[in-house]
Amino acid sequence: MPTVPEAAPQEPLRRYSNIAVAFHWVTVALVLFQLWLGFSFADMTRGPERDHLFTWHRTVGAIILLGGIGYAIDEWRGTAPWFLLGGLLLGLIVGFYELAKTVWGQDARRNG
Repeated sequence: MPTVPEAAPQEPLRRYSNIAVAFHWVTVALVLFQLWLGFSFADMTRGPERDHLFTWHRTVGAIILLGGIGYAIDEWRGTAPWFLLGGLLLGLIVGFYELAKTVWGQDARRNG
C-alpha cells in the first residue's frame, strides 16, 4: 500500500501591516484620480475650470512622484520609512506651493 509523503515544514504567511495596506489603497486611489484628471483634459477648452483641474493634477502628481522616489530610496538603502515620509512631505510642500501659486495668481489677475 502506498504511503503519503510527509509535508515539508512551511514558513508562516507574511502579512502587511494595516498601515501598509491603507497606504497602498490610498496610492491606488490617487493614481486613478490622476488618470481621470488627465483624460478629462482632452474634452475641455482652455479656461479657469481646466486650470483648476490642472493645478490639482500637478499637486497630486508631486505627492505621488516624490513619495515614490522616497519609497525607492528606502528600499535601496534599507532606511524605511524615513525617505518615504520625507518624499511625501516634500510632495505636499511642492503640491501646495503650486496650489497657492495658482490661487494667488488668480487673485492678482482679478485685482490687477
